[in-house]
Amino acid sequence: MKDKIRKITAFTAAVTLMFGAVSCGKTENEEISDSQERSESSESSSSEKAVIKVANIATQRGEFLNKAKGFETDKYTVDFVNYLENAETEADDGEDIDALARETLQRDMISGDCPDIIVSDGNFIMSIVDDGYFTDLYPLMDAGSVPRDAFLPNVLEGFERDGKLPVIASTFELRTAAAKTEFVGKEYENWTLDEMSLICETLPENTQILNIQHTKTDIPNFMLYKIIRDSVDFENNTCDFHSAFLDAFNFLDAHNIERNISEMTETEQLEVYEREADGLKKGTALLSEINISGINAHVGQQIYDDFGGADITYVGYPNTDGCGAVTDTETMQMYAILENSDCKDGAWEFICEFFNEGYLLSETVKMHGIPVIESVIDSAMEYNKWDSSSINAPFAQTLDGEVLSQIDEKSKQAIKDYIMSVEINPYFDTQLIHIAREEYLAVINGEKSPEEAADMLENRISLYLSERG
Repeated sequence: MKDKIRKITAFTAAVTLMFGAVSCGKTENEEISDSQERSESSESSSSEKAVIKVANIATQRGEFLNKAKGFETDKYTVDFVNYLENAETEADDGEDIDALARETLQRDMISGDCPDIIVSDGNFIMSIVDDGYFTDLYPLMDAGSVPRDAFLPNVLEGFERDGKLPVIASTFELRTAAAKTEFVGKEYENWTLDEMSLICETLPENTQILNIQHTKTDIPNFMLYKIIRDSVDFENNTCDFHSAFLDAFNFLDAHNIERNISEMTETEQLEVYEREADGLKKGTALLSEINISGINAHVGQQIYDDFGGADITYVGYPNTDGCGAVTDTETMQMYAILENSDCKDGAWEFICEFFNEGYLLSETVKMHGIPVIESVIDSAMEYNKWDSSSINAPFAQTLDGEVLSQIDEKSKQAIKDYIMSVEINPYFDTQLIHIAREEYLAVINGEKSPEEAADMLENRISLYLSERG
């Protein structure tokens, strides 16, 4: 880990040298002879276009790659460099492909081969977002074809740093949890650990906390998913694992299970599956974790059909900051324009291709994320019900096509309201989750006490935060 941190730190220091470099084609000052001018004038008009260099270090689907590589306007064309794909070709057996792609991009940038745009996941962006390398996108947004009022306000607020917008994404995913409102009232939306404990103390004896509980790690994973994030303060580079983190283990002492379904007999496993079947509808299970991967049939299944059409409360994960939803930064694709780019207008025009309504509508229906453009969410809410990917697709129908069960307008409005109300946090370093999980699993397995794990976490994460700067 220290070697990785040193590489990032070295990059942060050395990359300042790159700001003397230019990145867009057609921006270098050269003396051109008469013969060169005649030769160049005979070339096609496309050779006179400014070249926008795009550095990609994120896993991409074919739809994105086709759109990115095919970008061309009257003024601009694109040089799309897929560092991740190149790393897959060059990596030795067992080598970390993601790390190799990032290191190669860092070396190129330090040497002066600087892109106009970086397309990346959150972890790489997080390491340099506050170091001044990215331009503020708000002026480009205000002057461009996709104005800032087209975006979800909480998305822009989440990506802001000191009133500026250094990074944006076209889609995002949220992870949360829900319960029937008859069991957990609306006042418990985004509940705290204490509020969850109060509810669980009154559960009937045969009611599970989660609708799927197969191992002794299921409830701890749920309980600590947001609390770990809330225990780290990136703004001040501090952490505190001696409050809510320890309180969670008091809950687990009372409510955690010990079974491991993989060690059960086939008969025992069937009994578990039968007990869990329709548990949310029957009221034998309290909570369901929900992955909001877009406006599509999958989210409709989770928020409506799984609960039998009942009203639900978005309780989220137990938290300390008033937001029970988690922004999934590992799946989020982010765009940033380098401050020293001479093609900022063209670079923003390229990024705007991925805010196109047709493109985003296709993405969200296919479970590739929630659109950051509000009008696309509205379009997806009205998507053709006869498309099996649509949020309006019937859950049950007769042989002659009569719809027996389908999401209602109230539930759709509730999910939109929730998406637009929760805090979006795209800058969390997910490496910290892996560190924390290693420590709390040691507690679950009886290898450490909660206090020992808290002490170790504060030592490890404080060191991590200090070294990454």
